[in-house]
Amino acid sequence: MAYVKSFGYLDDERYVRNYLENGGRRKSRSLLTQELRYRAGASEELIQKVCGELEPADERALIREFLEKKGYDREACDEKQKRRLLSALQRRGFRMGDVLSVMGEDIQDMP
Repeated sequence: MAYVKSFGYLDDERYVRNYLENGGRRKSRSLLTQELRYRAGASEELIQKVCGELEPADERALIREFLEKKGYDREACDEKQKRRLLSALQRRGFRMGDVLSVMGEDIQDMP
């Protein structure tokens, strides 16, 4: 075990940092922290420490990017498609208020 630790293979902080940085392009920060807590067994203190060191995620920009990728058009989108997009974003852990706010914006006018 000491041999493995000497190469940094069992570094919890590095694992949490990599998980938050790499997963942050697809999922919300809150969903990632939940997964770290309940699936990986990371401590709350470690998660909070690493989150404090990382830049805050612009979740509204991630939502916009997802909607653009899916070809969302506010005027042309029917209710069924809106529900599907909304559900997909909620499964990724984004807050309903942020999703509805971004879906109400005109995506083409965004920076």
